[in-house]
Amino acid sequence: MSERGEYRLSLPLAFDTAIGYWTGAPDWELLAGALAQRLNKSVADRLDAHRRGGPPLEAGGLVLEVVETTLVIHGDPAAAEALAADLARWFARPATAAD
Repeated sequence: MSERGEYRLSLPLAFDTAIGYWTGAPDWELLAGALAQRLNKSVADRLDAHRRGGPPLEAGGLVLEVVETTLVIHGDPAAAEALAADLARWFARPATAAD
């Protein structure tokens, strides 16, 4: 039996330019872009179903689930830690015109 890791990563919150304020909800587009970049587009596409109550996302031996404003990554400790670190770097990078 392999050891399983769990990493929790706070998700960036969406900013509503119409009201000039943070919404309090996760920035789903940013998360989908990060998942598409780090894993693949099919994982990002399944995010919407998970948001609406579907099953957690499975990719590369990891299970990803969103709990309120937190992404929980389950699986191999090294792979879970690497994904959490990559996503944290993605969220911290400056936005570009391509985003």
